[in-house]
Amino acid sequence: MAAKKTLTTVDLKLASLTGKHYGAEVKEVYVDMDDSMIGVLPSHQPEFYKFNAASVTFINSNGEEEKYYVYDGFLEVEQDQVLIAVRDIFKPDEISVEKVKEEISSIEKEIEGLPEEELDRNRKLQEELDRKKVLLQKLMFA
Repeated sequence: MAAKKTLTTVDLKLASLTGKHYGAEVKEVYVDMDDSMIGVLPSHQPEFYKFNAASVTFINSNGEEEKYYVYDGFLEVEQDQVLIAVRDIFKPDEISVEKVKEEISSIEKEIEGLPEEELDRNRKLQEELDRKKVLLQKLMFA
């Protein structure tokens, strides 16, 4: 009988609608989502999450910690793979608290200026505002 292979890495894939992608074999992955956090090591049980925004921290094959911020997506965990598909991916130097605060302010002004009959547009803007606020939270408490 063949010995069971022990997994020592996780195949991490980050993919965005904006064309930014990242993929690597990593030792561990931590995803701090809206109101929960998950840590993934090799041989993790399958799980699936949808989130507004998250910070993704992982330990690469060299033992170095790397971090990304992701926006509006989902996380799928399999035994040896973590797939994170999102609207956008940011390295820490590509996004700032100030920028997100400006985007929040802009959305709030747009909501205030909407006529009452534009319920669908109001709902979409409100959802976008909620996602931006979660992203801001992740940036502020990084």
